[in-house]
Amino acid sequence: MRLPRQIPPKIAAELVLTARMVSSAFLASHGLVNRIVPRGAALPAARELAAEIVANDPLAIEIGRRVLNESPDWPASEMFQPPRTQ
Repeated sequence: MRLPRQIPPKIAAELVLTARMVSSAFLASHGLVNRIVPRGAALPAARELAAEIVANDPLAIEIGRRVLNESPDWPASEMFQPPRTQ
């Protein structure tokens, strides 16, 4: 359900309808994976990325996550408005 929203719909349809196995390079070229690491290096790479993230301020991380998750539903008129104070 999310795939056609993340990559071009025609590419999504091809992947879904053919069930073809594709390479990590193909997935990366369409933005479905952030990076490709050598075989066996996924866990160390993930830990390195996690350490980079948690080195930031926890509030900044939370706000960033909320913006990433909620902003697709924001009306265009509100996207660049300053937050309302309570």
